Amino acid sequence: MNTLNMIKKNLLVELKDIFAFIAIPFAGGLFGMVISTIIYFASGREFYMELSSFMVMIVGVFCLLFGVAFSERNSFTLAITMGVTRKNYFLSRYIVLLLQIVLTLAAMALMIGIDKLIFPGAEHQSMLNLLSISPVTVIVVCLIFPVFSMFMGMLYVRFDRKFFWAVWGIWMLGSLGIPRALTAMSDRPDSAIAKIGFFFKDIITASDWKLGVTGVVVLATVLFFTVKLYKTQPITA
Repeated sequence: MNTLNMIKKNLLVELKDIFAFIAIPFAGGLFGMVISTIIYFASGREFYMELSSFMVMIVGVFCLLFGVAFSERNSFTLAITMGVTRKNYFLSRYIVLLLQIVLTLAAMALMIGIDKLIFPGAEHQSMLNLLSISPVTVIVVCLIFPVFSMFMGMLYVRFDRKFFWAVWGIWMLGSLGIPRALTAMSDRPDSAIAKIGFFFKDIITASDWKLGVTGVVVLATVLFFTVKLYKTQPITA
């Protein structure tokens, strides 16, 4: 089976997941819009917090990382046992995930537009100004994120429950550490946790060329280990 046919077949097989991974972030955006509307009326119809596009991003990232990871075991095992080469599966999987992230970005753009149209007389604020993100950043994210999703998926295939507990630990570390880092950055800028926060802030706010170089390095590193996992993962019934 050639690569093009495999991509078409994989798109058809993953069609339900593609729609689910778009519908779920979109539902998150609608929920954010409801919360924003409640805030609007609670503020005396003077203030509107644009939460919907932010919620699409958060829920979309969760789906593309963890939803894909947990579905990878069945997809990978089924494809390989049916005679699909690992190379063709890898390429088709990348195209499918690239399509998913582009559609997620489209949902975010739609929510941004809707947010701007709602209650035009109110003062609008956003938790994250997505419109200020440069096109280079968007392209880098689109190229890296599918590989990251595949990497997470293969880690789950390889390590099973150990992967789940590792993700849970990272999630808890981020949930507890990020707020503390943000507080330390303003109150105790010389502390170790604040320096970690400033390090990641510098990466996010770097110039286009620095962000591009960082993206290439990260992509190459994650791609190397992802390909290695795809090549060496044994098939178990």
